[in-house]
Amino acid sequence: MTQILAFRLVVILLFLVVFAEASLSKVLGGGVPDWFRDQFSKSWLARLAPLPMLWWTIALVELGVAVLFVLAGLSVLIPALGAIQVWMGWGFIGAVLLFSILCFGQRVTFDFAGAANSFFYASLSAILWFIFHALK
Repeated sequence: MTQILAFRLVVILLFLVVFAEASLSKVLGGGVPDWFRDQFSKSWLARLAPLPMLWWTIALVELGVAVLFVLAGLSVLIPALGAIQVWMGWGFIGAVLLFSILCFGQRVTFDFAGAANSFFYASLSAILWFIFHALK
């Protein structure tokens, strides 16, 4: 196994830990938690869309990103799935989208420290997208 492939697999594992765990804990968690309702209930987002819809949108995007990274990992074993770079590229784009959504929500609710963290994670995902497209 080359170092580049090992690095890709470790990054896949990292993103799976983040997104698979987050999405599965939401799906299996029994609904919208009180802290989420408290954070968004007084925001204009709560008037725009029902809070459960916001919660499940985040869960579905997280699950979608996790699936993309699963497909990236499987593409190493099953060449018919396509190139690992393709699945990882879409996974990174999904991660940037998700972290942007989280950043927006945190800004709306005046959680500026959380928004800064989400911005950092989105930026790091975008940088990884660039790095992975530069690696051959």
